[in-house]
Amino acid sequence: MPFDASGGNARSVIALDLSGTCGVAWGPLSDPLPRFTTWKLLRDQGEGGRYASFENELEAAMDDIQPSNMVIEATLTFQALARYSNYQVGCQQITLRGIARMVAWRAEGCSVSEVDARTVRAEVLGLSFGTDRETAKRAAILYCWKHKLKVPDDNAADACLIWLWHRMRVLRIPPVAGPLFREVA
Repeated sequence: MPFDASGGNARSVIALDLSGTCGVAWGPLSDPLPRFTTWKLLRDQGEGGRYASFENELEAAMDDIQPSNMVIEATLTFQALARYSNYQVGCQQITLRGIARMVAWRAEGCSVSEVDARTVRAEVLGLSFGTDRETAKRAAILYCWKHKLKVPDDNAADACLIWLWHRMRVLRIPPVAGPLFREVA
């Protein structure tokens, strides 16, 4: 999906959920909701092709959006990788993180920050840190749909939540308190 950034904005933000299908959300913080898409990275051309496709997508997005901030979902800790994932996924996350930081560095004036998914889900959705991954993914999608963000999957939903979390922080909107499954579900 091509970007329609409607010109750069000094307060524009791009948020990334880094995985084989990257969730991307962007827009000026003056907007209540972000725009979003997903990038399905190449899978049949090896790791080099996958990472080159990510770099190409991100470079084009940075040219169109001209964000002042990039917020990426923090990579899983070694403990989380051991519990939920595998070595290849860990390598992919770390490599995509490095590419994102490199591309932001090339776009002079674009700061980069990272936030873990549990913090975002707790402060935007009100989910507890003990919420299992599948329930959290489903809650993220339902939250987005409820707020008229018709995300296709949890990758886009997570990117939107990261963008919303960043917006809340910058605009000093207090985090949601407590489990809100009644509202989210």
